Amino acid sequence: MRIRRSKGSRAIGLFALIALLLSSHASFAGGPFVIDSAGQPAVWSTAHSVPFHTDLGPLGLLTNAEAIALVEEALQVWEDVPSSSITFAAAGSLPFDVTGSNVFDILDVLGDGISPVVFDHDGSVIDAVFGIGASRSVLGFTAIEFGQSDRILEAQAVLNGSVLDGDPTNPDVSRESFLATIVHEFGHYMNLDHSQINGELAFDGDVSNDDGLPTMFPIASDSATKTTLHLDDIATVSTLYPGQNFSTSTGSIEGEIVLGNGTTPFQGANVIARRTGDPIHDAVSYVSGALFSNTFGGGSSDPAFKGLYTIAGLPPGDYTVEVEQIDPTFTGGSSLNPLDPPAMLPGPEEFYNGENEAGSMGLDDPSEATTITVAAGAIVDGIDILFNTIAADDSDIGLALVLTKFKHKIRAIGDRITAKLRVTNVGGVVLTGPTSIQMWISSDDILDPNSDDLVAMAEIQAGDFPLGKSVNVKLKPQGLASVDGTFAIFVIESADESEQQAALENRVLQDIGGRGCVKDSFRLEQESNNTVTQAQSLGKIGLNECVTVTGVLTNNKTGVVRDEDVFQLTVKQPTTLEIILTHDAADNFDAFVFGPTGQAGLCTEMAGEETCSFLVLDGENIPLDIIISPFVGVGTYTLDVQTTVVEEAEVEINVFPLP
Repeated sequence: MRIRRSKGSRAIGLFALIALLLSSHASFAGGPFVIDSAGQPAVWSTAHSVPFHTDLGPLGLLTNAEAIALVEEALQVWEDVPSSSITFAAAGSLPFDVTGSNVFDILDVLGDGISPVVFDHDGSVIDAVFGIGASRSVLGFTAIEFGQSDRILEAQAVLNGSVLDGDPTNPDVSRESFLATIVHEFGHYMNLDHSQINGELAFDGDVSNDDGLPTMFPIASDSATKTTLHLDDIATVSTLYPGQNFSTSTGSIEGEIVLGNGTTPFQGANVIARRTGDPIHDAVSYVSGALFSNTFGGGSSDPAFKGLYTIAGLPPGDYTVEVEQIDPTFTGGSSLNPLDPPAMLPGPEEFYNGENEAGSMGLDDPSEATTITVAAGAIVDGIDILFNTIAADDSDIGLALVLTKFKHKIRAIGDRITAKLRVTNVGGVVLTGPTSIQMWISSDDILDPNSDDLVAMAEIQAGDFPLGKSVNVKLKPQGLASVDGTFAIFVIESADESEQQAALENRVLQDIGGRGCVKDSFRLEQESNNTVTQAQSLGKIGLNECVTVTGVLTNNKTGVVRDEDVFQLTVKQPTTLEIILTHDAADNFDAFVFGPTGQAGLCTEMAGEETCSFLVLDGENIPLDIIISPFVGVGTYTLDVQTTVVEEAEVEINVFPLP
């Protein structure tokens, strides 16, 4: 099971809120979350232990004593970091048992000297804070109170006991998973942000390698390894709360992330230092420009901070440094410091390449890395990375590229994108230097870099285009699977890429549209999603929008746990919801739709393609569950969901749900 940890913000006085959600998918970069106007992270004073006040009631099936013991076990994980000075102290109990009816008598009370840890026994506290039904999706949340300085004054944490209540209709999470949740939440309690280290391990279906994921990774699993801190967690908490020997026993790497011109700083790239002997476990990350002005209202306005990064807490050894894209799906409640939405990298992901570091693919191979030796107590600075944003040739290459085929395949890890191009010579000089083939999300036929998103690209070398032949170009994706819109491919033929984009002189080869939807997103089923609490989120869907999911069912036997896939989506407004379930003709798969009042309808036929429509009439932002269940056979399927204007349908979801 994967549980998404995401954060958000709302008006709670001077509190910054970080919530943990029950859903699935993806990732952030390490470092602090709350930054003051001087560019300093908010921290607790280490002159005394960090206080916490525990609730009086139970937590699900746990007694109050058992719940307190679980909290203390989680806090001990952080206290045991030898390079950190952080300690915690039980400051007593809350004055009353907190419930949904009295929660605001203890939460968001500024300056009362109380840092409550609330045991939300039945989910009523979370429902009171976020709205009825929120306890189905929120495991807990943390908030910190900070004043005009960089000091944290108070904090608060709420833990959802409804996932520990033994109710078979709302499956529980394991004790180890919930313990990992508390460890993670108290990371936020200290102002630690999420981390994107080794994100590919979260989606490979193998929990045995999850020890390569940080505790502050946004997605939790049932693996017990998440109660053990990764080096990235250790380095971050030690940087915020350094122990006596931290600065002398570890080293740091500093530098700046800039565009290909070598001068323009870039904010929002995930920078990772990996020790060569064990690059999975000995890795630490930081986001460029984390201390600069951010979209959360904090950070310094000093432009000198914009592209800077500092990776501290590195054990002595040889390291490589790389930049990677932050997952573009992390917005709103899943956003990260410093930018919401995340910045798209202006060039391919790459390693620091020493003397060969340059802003052009022709001069700097992004896959080549130069090792950096880090000594204890030393800072290695000047490790600047230039994105490959400049083409090596400035001539008019005189080529016409005609797009003849487009293939986009979403895999369990990343996308595979191929564009088949036929090349002709239209006069002038034939290709003598690299050309950039770029895929953008565009609302029309014209590229507007100020509003459109670069989602994939490839650099084509001279000689790769035989005239009159078709060539398959493999585009490296930058989050295409998660971006809705109209696809368009552009050819950048000049060395001055920015000038060409600004002048809109790029040749549009072909728009890659969907099914006529305003928004059309394509997803791959993420295991495990076989219960409502493990459901895969498909996000919000409005009028004339589409979502497609490709999945697989592996077990239809009775007497054992049947493989069923559960998806959740939110319908923004009254609509007609059309569901098309396509599978092999020899199989019989059913689609159940559940609205807020229970089962809403069944979409079933003996075989092949099944199409059903449902009326969603009441209110706004209506949550729905769609369950795909095998009746006969196993195998792959495609689930298409589309919304249109309200008209007659087979079932009115909020009017008369089927029995």
